[in-house]
Amino acid sequence: MSESRERAVTKKRIFAGVLGTALITSPVGAQEKIIDRDFIVLNGLMVASSFYDAAVTAAALKQPGAHEANPAMAPFVKEGELETFLVTGAVAAGTIYLSYKMKASKNPEVRKYWWVVPATSITAHILAGTLNLRYVNNF
Repeated sequence: MSESRERAVTKKRIFAGVLGTALITSPVGAQEKIIDRDFIVLNGLMVASSFYDAAVTAAALKQPGAHEANPAMAPFVKEGELETFLVTGAVAAGTIYLSYKMKASKNPEVRKYWWVVPATSITAHILAGTLNLRYVNNF
């Protein structure tokens, strides 16, 4: 497969993952008070950063001698890019669900910190993806 074809396939996978996650977590009915603009923006950035990390990692792993250093993701990465993106989407959906449950909590202390989970995920994925860029040619 040509390099431009690989990039197109990777971009389609990223788009499919982001779209799938957005559809799974779309607001309905009583959720409107919990799922506000801040919730959507923060969790949207979390999903985008997750797929950025996955895409850069997939590209980096094509380099000779490269390997996945995250032991939690290594088994999925070894299976292939599709599995990596599916797990990335599932973890992103879980993060959204956890932040939703925190924001909907009856406990005001839990509710106050609903944003910490997606913000931490954003930071970790941007850092990991950016560090992996040094191993990628022409990303």
